Amino acid sequence: MIFPRYSIRWLLAIVVAAALFFLCFSLAMRGHHWAAGVVAPGLGLLLLFAMFLVSYSILYLIGSVVEGVIGPNRDSANPFADTTPAPAASPFGASIPAEVLAADVIAAEAVVTDEGGES
Repeated sequence: MIFPRYSIRWLLAIVVAAALFFLCFSLAMRGHHWAAGVVAPGLGLLLLFAMFLVSYSILYLIGSVVEGVIGPNRDSANPFADTTPAPAASPFGASIPAEVLAADVIAAEAVVTDEGGES
């Protein structure tokens, strides 16, 4: 499907809104001042979007050329990455005896097997 998230109702609403906008645009071209006041913000948003599109495209091309010339920047991979290995156990786990932990694991496994009703 081309527009899987949009229903026909939404597409009809977009078509009607576009038709009303261009009706106001044609009336503004014929000299109706109120129509020019309605169309001007829409054209301003269109101009703003076009400026964003052009500036983004230029910066994307510059970034692609720079990355192709000097290679990818390896220093900016992940500022939160930690190169030290994680500890083998939790620092809080040392205070819990191993027998208690083993008993909790056995009890948890028993509960899981008892949920089936047949064990």
